[in-house]
Amino acid sequence: MKGQEKFAEGRTKNLYKTDQEEQLMMEFLDVLPFESAKKVSVKEKGKVNTDLSSYLFEYLHSYNVPTHFLKKVDSKNILVKKLNMIPIEMVIWNIATTGLSKKLGISEGAMAVHLGYGAGVRGLARGAIGWGSEADG
Repeated sequence: MKGQEKFAEGRTKNLYKTDQEEQLMMEFLDVLPFESAKKVSVKEKGKVNTDLSSYLFEYLHSYNVPTHFLKKVDSKNILVKKLNMIPIEMVIWNIATTGLSKKLGISEGAMAVHLGYGAGVRGLARGAIGWGSEADG
């Protein structure tokens, strides 16, 4: 979204201000959400995420489930309502990444027999996420 003022920046998407105060443009990036200094790009990842997100939000709307989605703008951008969000993050793994392998003591790249998952408040230290095995008691 060249030329627009950036509202917020994330690992895999950016939000930009629009002419409408109550709306934001969400740009999906071609990067993977790894916890490393080097960003890893995957060709067309932003487009796939835009298409999938648009499809899922339109599906929810078809059942009258309200969301922040307004419309797909182009191959990497959607228009969304500006919200006061509850900063919760949910992560699901089927292959152990660096953070999961360190947390659970398993080899990086190992396939999960059971999906690993974690949830926590966004903005806390990465290690502060409560993991499924701990959260389930």
